[in-house]
Amino acid sequence: MKNNEINTTNIENKELKNKLKNNIEHYVKPYVISNVGMSLDGKLATIENDSRISGDEDLKRVHQIRKSVDGIMVGIGTVLKDDPRLTVHKINSKKEDNPIRIVVDSNLRIPLNARVLNDDATTIIATTKNMGVNNKIKELYENAKELKEKRNEANERVREYKIKREDINKLVREKIENIRKLKKERGDLLSEFKELKLNKDLINQKIQQLEIIIETKCPSLEKERQLVAEIEYYKKLLEKIEIIEDLNKKIMTLSEEISKLVKKSAEEHKKVLENAKISAESHQKLMELYAQINKLKEKSKELYNKLKNQE
Repeated sequence: MKNNEINTTNIENKELKNKLKNNIEHYVKPYVISNVGMSLDGKLATIENDSRISGDEDLKRVHQIRKSVDGIMVGIGTVLKDDPRLTVHKINSKKEDNPIRIVVDSNLRIPLNARVLNDDATTIIATTKNMGVNNKIKELYENAKELKEKRNEANERVREYKIKREDINKLVREKIENIRKLKKERGDLLSEFKELKLNKDLINQKIQQLEIIIETKCPSLEKERQLVAEIEYYKKLLEKIEIIEDLNKKIMTLSEEISKLVKKSAEEHKKVLENAKISAESHQKLMELYAQINKLKEKSKELYNKLKNQE
């Protein structure tokens, strides 16, 4: 059958010719010929995966069949592996002798430069709605949506951890300022003791000596007043020493608090870096997905235009 007309004159096998003619005349259904090159042990290819089993005469016979049929069908695997033309070229023929080429390609993987897409004959690509380029693009958009959500969530966590880190650092700066003020106050007091060349033990000794003099020497009233005043002076110095000790404790406590806060700030900074990395990686993958989508869109458009021009 060729162009809806009965034509069995080029088929040499009488039995095949009769079956073909009978099928066309009585059933008006497409007659399918399966042509298989097979070795004597039933293999379709050699151990090296070479499917060139047929000889020259057999190839001419195959092309004679091609010339007599309306269409020739192959799977996408054949196109990807062998890049065939699927035209009549092993025997004398004209362009109109070429059958319609049908490629079963559910995932629409056919390369745009495949020879089966040339202008020698019309080509039909049999694909599926669920597995075509548009579905692949939709799938990639879904992946892109997930990546955007992952990136945005990571960015939000980065902002949250940065705020926490800045709050901690602000608190650290405040505590450092408090330590600076406490140290200045302590320094002013210490300078006084440095000039007097006194410490807590020496002051206590001075107080004890003065108290012993009052108790044992029986000083005059005026002298006793002087000794009591001197004792009061040293006791005030002791109070200042207690203030210094209290300042030291406060400084120590603040220093410990700062150490803990610095450690906590470092932990928040680590979280910032971790989530920033997640965000950057997600963004990179997102850009790669968009590139794939654009490439598929372009391929779909080119393939559509190429097939449309064959009509």
